[in-house]
Amino acid sequence: MDWRDLLTDLYMRRAERNVLEVGTGFGANLSILAEVFPDSTIVTVDPELSAADRVPEGVHFVQATAENLPFRENSFDLVSTVTTMHHLTDVQRALEEFRRVLRCTGRLVIMDWTPDSKYNPHGRETVARSMEEVLSSVDHYVQVIHMEEEEDYYVVCGAKLC
Repeated sequence: MDWRDLLTDLYMRRAERNVLEVGTGFGANLSILAEVFPDSTIVTVDPELSAADRVPEGVHFVQATAENLPFRENSFDLVSTVTTMHHLTDVQRALEEFRRVLRCTGRLVIMDWTPDSKYNPHGRETVARSMEEVLSSVDHYVQVIHMEEEEDYYVVCGAKLC
């Protein structure tokens, strides 16, 4: 299954009012979110102000890092991050922030490249380190409800229990 199809399937399992995308990047996942949640408030954060140029109409851009999200606790029904975790300097801090801004029963979806992915434009070791850190500790922050590792990507979906 293509990673876009898998994310669409995971997103469509439940309607969400407030959605946060962490890591705007080139906006590929924002297009999926906007299509799946046309009536939701979608916010995207990225440390690079230039990322705002790639945000679709109707999506709100905030310049921020994953490790320091400028939102109140329990603000979002869904936090999604796609091909971003390997860019972070503090994966644990980002996972803490994702949990903090999620509402009770809110969902966290993380997708990133595997170290040997043909799509991985970064060093193998960088991606391996972040992948290991995510997979070995995400269950400390959310209850994992779906985990999948393919040749080119891995996906984790979890829910915040209160």
